[in-house]
Amino acid sequence: MERLDYDVVPLILEQAYHRVDSDLWSGDPVDNVDRYTLLSCALVNSSWRVLAQALLFRNVKTNPTFYKAFLQGELSESKNALLHHVRIVNVGSLTDASTEVIALLDRCALLHTLTLNWTNTKLMSGGMINKLRQIADSRPLSLQSLHIFPQTAYDLERPSSTKMYQLLAPLNTLKSLWLGRGLTVGAVPYQCRALHFHARLRDLRLEDDIISQTTLQWLLQSSQGSIQLLDFGFPLALDRHSWTVNALRPYCSSIRILRFTTTFTEIAVAIVEMCTRLEELMMDIGHNDQPLVLPAVHPTFKHLLVLVKNFVPQYVVTAMAKALIKFVKGHPSLCSLRLWGGCVRLLRNEQALWDLQIACATNKIEVQLTECTTWADDVYRVARSPPR
Repeated sequence: MERLDYDVVPLILEQAYHRVDSDLWSGDPVDNVDRYTLLSCALVNSSWRVLAQALLFRNVKTNPTFYKAFLQGELSESKNALLHHVRIVNVGSLTDASTEVIALLDRCALLHTLTLNWTNTKLMSGGMINKLRQIADSRPLSLQSLHIFPQTAYDLERPSSTKMYQLLAPLNTLKSLWLGRGLTVGAVPYQCRALHFHARLRDLRLEDDIISQTTLQWLLQSSQGSIQLLDFGFPLALDRHSWTVNALRPYCSSIRILRFTTTFTEIAVAIVEMCTRLEELMMDIGHNDQPLVLPAVHPTFKHLLVLVKNFVPQYVVTAMAKALIKFVKGHPSLCSLRLWGGCVRLLRNEQALWDLQIACATNKIEVQLTECTTWADDVYRVARSPPR
């Protein structure tokens, strides 16, 4: 095999890198790389080694060994060349990783996607924040995707809120931002009100209802006309989040995808109806014991995914199927309908399911029924392409 045409080898190795197993995929792109095969290929000859190492370093998860070898002290020419291949990094440190994050942004010039453990990166000093600003001012960053999650269930140290804004402000090249559950991102602190977030976000995923109106407005301040995907991982309660409708109104004209991975509420309905170019909707009715009420959508709408991850009464499931039949018949632009959860099992012997499938077939709509009791987050991962 070492005598294969050199032009063919990269194609073979790319297959090892892009190995996809949807049953085992954990949502972490690091886990989906066939590192054993790539390491074996690196031993074939010098040509294969260069190609395999480039793929091995494209997607890394940091640890103390990696930090000591590549992010601390002077870099040799060979190590610098390896860091040039880094595109995706998961900061997996179990200790303070503040200096690690700064070094990654400084040394990995083509870093595209970064996953941070906020519990271990919130201790950034003022000097580190200034260093981050200097890096961002010295050259355009390649960083486009940022996922921040807490290691602990809830990180109750309020100073982390200030550090969060100070960290995000210089990252003006971001297109995708994911703030995980348990982050204490409260209202914009007084000392951060002068900071501006110039990133024109395309995707924003929020998993915790601690977020405030000023936070959402700060995150989206430069994203009018660019934001296309909003994902809410918490129920938009009428008594706590009524401000959301007016806060999102300036951005709805560009939104293409809405995902509500918890209870679909009246506020969610109002947001959907404001999005005049909406193409895809994910909604969870797993906590509702009332018949499904589908929002009015515009002619651009194409894809609907309904999650029912918790038990609901039989009469609710039957009413849901009837509501979906009416929705399918009334929206000729619909291309696909997906039902996930235990509701599918309850529908198996119902005439309403057959009527729904006939309505979809008549209107040439792809229908997918999946019996599962998975969490909505797992469905979210399956419903999208693995990040690369």
